[in-house]
Amino acid sequence: MRVSTLQFYQRTVSVMLRQQARLADTQEQLASGRRILRPSDDPTAAGHALRLREALAGTAQYQRAAGQAESWLQLEETTLVGVGDVLQRARELAIRGRNDTLSAQDRVALAGEVRSLGEELLRLANTRTADGEYLFAGHRTRSPAFAAGAGGVVYEGDDGERRVEVAPGSRVPVNHPGGRAFMDVPATGGGTESLFATLGALADALETPSDPGFQAEMGRVIDQLALGVEHVTGLRAETGNRLRAVDTQREFNAALELQLRQTLSDVEDLDYAEAVARLNRQMVGLEAAQKTFGRVQGLTLFSYL
Repeated sequence: MRVSTLQFYQRTVSVMLRQQARLADTQEQLASGRRILRPSDDPTAAGHALRLREALAGTAQYQRAAGQAESWLQLEETTLVGVGDVLQRARELAIRGRNDTLSAQDRVALAGEVRSLGEELLRLANTRTADGEYLFAGHRTRSPAFAAGAGGVVYEGDDGERRVEVAPGSRVPVNHPGGRAFMDVPATGGGTESLFATLGALADALETPSDPGFQAEMGRVIDQLALGVEHVTGLRAETGNRLRAVDTQREFNAALELQLRQTLSDVEDLDYAEAVARLNRQMVGLEAAQKTFGRVQGLTLFSYL
């Protein structure tokens, strides 16, 4: 089979263009650091890389959720510490106020401090997150959990317990509804009594020390405050356990993310040594193709006369 000058010319140009395309791809790989520039380069590896990226995105989303859960739980733990301090201080005042050596005026002064502690307790019960949500309002996080009225403090949230998914199938509670945290405290005589009612009863008793049942009421309130402290301590223990669960899951997520990134790197990252060697070969091949093209252009019948 005879090859015409035009055919030889076209083949030489085609070889040179292919060499230029391969060289450009290699240069782009070196610039990006990635072996796979487009799915057609390695369809199997490209599909694997896509799945790895999706897994990474999911893990990052769980990490963000775990961070939010940790923030809520840390805020609740801090708030409950404050609640416990309020109750402890109230109990100290109750024990002091029961002393027979105090005057009525002294007890009224103590009652004033107890009223202030009640206001502080209400402020703590209406704690808000950085996003402006009410921590103890259940699912009604956009409105105050508690409100003070003529009949005392009432709970205006619901019994909802917010849960955050920190891993597939793993949902961690991040709050205690205010009804459970502040209102449903086991009472000394059975049933429940709110922390607000206990502080109110203490202030009322201190303001009426001449009442015949003063000593008995003070004893009851002191015992009730002890139950309140125990109740809040139990809530703090639950919050601490939830925090540990979130921390453990965050560590697992971080380890999984590192593993996924390493696998993704193995799949799509470029072997620089191999790419540089390939680039040198391709440059030599391109130079050869260019020289051949130049010689073909210069070939005429007069070259042989």
